[in-house]
Amino acid sequence: MMRNSLALSVNLGSFENMKRMYCQRYGCAPTDIPPSVVLAFGTLGGFCNPLVNFPCDQIKTAMMTDSMVKSERRYPTVALAARTLWAEGGVRRYYHGFLPCILRLGPSYGVMQLTVDLVTRSLNRALDP
Repeated sequence: MMRNSLALSVNLGSFENMKRMYCQRYGCAPTDIPPSVVLAFGTLGGFCNPLVNFPCDQIKTAMMTDSMVKSERRYPTVALAARTLWAEGGVRRYYHGFLPCILRLGPSYGVMQLTVDLVTRSLNRALDP
């Protein structure tokens, strides 16, 4: 829950802030932003997500792939997992596998944000009297 809250806050927060700044700069409403710009902002928001969230994912993955036998676990607690991963390689250990992740997440979030934006615009036009 904490991991998803952090990830979505960063993703959606950065996306909405980019849209707000665009509207302030060009004096337009959010519904007037071109779809290509919405796609770009969604993609950039998708890139922001793993920048912040990737260390949490590494800790979670280490704990999930740990032994099921309690006495054989390397990572019995989140704090110990964090310390052990740091000892294994510092920042590099926390961002191992980052590039493939960011190349996958950025565009997928961009398409998702564009889809939500276009559907919302269509529904608002259809329901507006």
